Amino acid sequence: MERFFNMDNAFFTFMGRVADLLILNILWLICCIPIVTIGPSTSALYYSLLKIVRKEDSYTWSMFFHSFRQNLRQGICLTLIFLGLGLLLLVDIRVSSAIPGTPGQILMGLFLVLILFYLILMAYTFPVLAQFENSLKNTMKNAFLMALSHLPSTLLIVALNLAPVLLLFISPYHFLLTMPLWLFLGIAGIAWINTRMFVKIFAPYMPQEEEEDAQFNPLP
Repeated sequence: MERFFNMDNAFFTFMGRVADLLILNILWLICCIPIVTIGPSTSALYYSLLKIVRKEDSYTWSMFFHSFRQNLRQGICLTLIFLGLGLLLLVDIRVSSAIPGTPGQILMGLFLVLILFYLILMAYTFPVLAQFENSLKNTMKNAFLMALSHLPSTLLIVALNLAPVLLLFISPYHFLLTMPLWLFLGIAGIAWINTRMFVKIFAPYMPQEEEEDAQFNPLP
């Protein structure tokens, strides 16, 4: 009985992590409401999860808002960049779908490849922003290089990120049925799985004496 009520046992550790994910999921959703703050909110989510996975965590809300404030400007700029690129790709897809015959199919295939690269870049950029202090240009460049260097993990991360969207298109009924899960736990849960991969991906680029905000620039 004493072992059951020991706060360090597996049950309480598990429930503590579930509580962390619940808090982070709600904070992420609230801070994404202005749309342009999706970037800093996502960066803050990954910053907190990186700390949790490495067992360097403190108060969940404190970690989240520390990163949110620190990366607010760069995060908003990156959000606007990705929104602009996403809109441009959407227009290109609509245009190519209206072109008949082989030229339209070729263009459609080209833009689908570009969308894949877009999703890959977006999947890495905000975790990289959370972990490494750098310029916008180098953050995006390094994110892309790291993504290509760890392609199997990258494809899995992108697939996990797309899971809610794919479920919505495949089965709107089941998406609505699981809506409470996505609202309270799902997004942070997916990010937590991704983070366990990012910890390994980031490890070779971290300085031996890890600082809170690491400098990273793999290419001159």
